[in-house]
Amino acid sequence: MPNKFSSAAGTCGFALASKGSRSSRCDFAKCCLRVAVVGGGLAGLSVADRLCKLGVGEVVLFDPNPIGVGNASAVAAGMLHKFTPRGKKAFMADEAFQRSQEMISESAPNSIIYHGALFRAAVTEKQEKDYIKASQLNPDSELLLLQGDEVQCSVPQSPARMGLLIRDAFIIDTK
Repeated sequence: MPNKFSSAAGTCGFALASKGSRSSRCDFAKCCLRVAVVGGGLAGLSVADRLCKLGVGEVVLFDPNPIGVGNASAVAAGMLHKFTPRGKKAFMADEAFQRSQEMISESAPNSIIYHGALFRAAVTEKQEKDYIKASQLNPDSELLLLQGDEVQCSVPQSPARMGLLIRDAFIIDTK
């Protein structure tokens, strides 16, 4: 059965392709374009969703694994937030984060297993410098730099001396 996404333009159906499967047409489009998207992780789902909303006639996702399993979404251990590994806010992070939550809720509503703050430990001196800089560039408190005793109070078992507390993150079940 195709995964479904809704938009103001209508409902878009696409298939997760595997051996012998077929794709489905976007219900609202009369277009003849056919597009293959490789990867059924968050990036692949985002691309497929956007293409359907733009009116592309046929979108097929190719991934041998179920959504979020064995791909980049799983490599990140299912942790999703707005910041790069260096602590910089990613381009269009607010929009992407919001849409990711919506897409996961629509396609796999029971897969969000945690929503709240996430601690990213600094394990090298370079990360410590990056995190200090990132906290200075993000004074809106989406990020909080924790040092020394603050780390132990917030994350008691952490061996880290420093890290970033990312205030809004979620973890998806990648199994």
